[in-house]
Amino acid sequence: MNTVKIKDYLSVQEEHTVGTAFIPGMLLEFDSNAKLKPHTVEGGPAGLMFALEDELQGGGIDDQYVVDDVAQVWLPTRGDMVYAFLASGENVVVGDFLVSAGDGTLKKYNASAGGWIIGQAMENVDLSGESNSGRIQIRVI
Repeated sequence: MNTVKIKDYLSVQEEHTVGTAFIPGMLLEFDSNAKLKPHTVEGGPAGLMFALEDELQGGGIDDQYVVDDVAQVWLPTRGDMVYAFLASGENVVVGDFLVSAGDGTLKKYNASAGGWIIGQAMENVDLSGESNSGRIQIRVI
């Protein structure tokens, strides 16, 4: 897959300045200077905002945005599908709910820990034993 947007019903996109480096597909939030950074609150509330590839500059889904770049971001709506990042060590199956892992990636929802559900896994991904995050197709909830 070579794009973050898998299914997009409303196409709400914005551009904002980068405050902390990130890769397309990461869940984002704003810092205190209104610049973008990876979402930092594990399981915490999140505005649905994902980094898009910088296709206008020839960038792909693996090309990192760096500080002071102007990044394209997507505000998906319920039902949209995103090629997001699953946190290292996670193992999910289709239908599992996902929350923020606190670093721009997502992790499996745990009912006893609670959390703000971002989406639902649309494919099986096993990163248990992996030290790096990996891509996963999710449906926004």
